[in-house]
Amino acid sequence: MSEDQSYIGTTTGIFEPPSTLQINGSHSEMLVAIKPDGTIKYGPDYTPDEAARAFWEALGTRSPYREKLAMTEDIRLLWEEIFKLKGEIKLLKDAIFGDGK
Repeated sequence: MSEDQSYIGTTTGIFEPPSTLQINGSHSEMLVAIKPDGTIKYGPDYTPDEAARAFWEALGTRSPYREKLAMTEDIRLLWEEIFKLKGEIKLLKDAIFGDGK
């Protein structure tokens, strides 16, 4: 990806959008490019599935929010475990003290 296709920080801390959003495949070949005017250019080996995989992989590995997203997922998994434990505690309570007490 060329310099004008990546986000560039300014001295004010504001980020300027790329001139073209380009999604590359596993061998760095251009799969699809989206220009600021909305036009789309497809590479010779473009498939929607490969472009989607490359897009989501880039978000997961290059996103500045990657750590926050990972923590959010960890928190979601912890809540799932808490709800499971609450259900198990209720079952134990019902078994010991009888249903509804």
